[in-house]
Amino acid sequence: MPRLHLAYALSRGLLPVVMVKEYAWCPTIPWIIANKLVEPPPTPSMLKGLREHRSRDVLKRVAKMMGYKRPEIEKHVVDRRRRVYGVVDILAPREQELVEVKIRATRLGRHQLAQLKVYALLAWSNGYRVKRAHIATLKGALETLEVDQRTLLEAEDLVEKTWKAVESPDPPPVCQPVEKCGYCRYARLCPNRAC
Repeated sequence: MPRLHLAYALSRGLLPVVMVKEYAWCPTIPWIIANKLVEPPPTPSMLKGLREHRSRDVLKRVAKMMGYKRPEIEKHVVDRRRRVYGVVDILAPREQELVEVKIRATRLGRHQLAQLKVYALLAWSNGYRVKRAHIATLKGALETLEVDQRTLLEAEDLVEKTWKAVESPDPPPVCQPVEKCGYCRYARLCPNRAC
């Protein structure tokens, strides 16, 4: 989903999965997007990744590399009860797996694992009983997450916390390390920066 439409998606009553990823990075970011209705422009590396990633050929290549038979590429999934949606890069129903493809990832953070957990939750809520979720690059899987009841409960909790932050009139009381704020694209808009 184009990142420039996050506030619009929220206005329609749906939380994009990427907002949960942002919440896991810093709980103030989804609040800024929802309450200031602004997003900074994408960085050059984000644009490059978006151009390369949006090629369905890239996703098909990764699916083939993973050995999937009849994968679903860019599968839109919605959970109306939890009010969250996303687009799973590769969903492999036969293999009971899903894949989030990262073009430029070299190391992973917990925010990317949070995103993966919510994709697994969305897959389950749409009838896809995934057992494994992967973050992969063109070179292969970087991280594999075994999907179990605990994973799904953690994803539900993340969605609830993100909604709570987004719907609050006040920013979450968060104080991040100065170094982290130093390269945050939202720093100039952040009410918590001076903590």
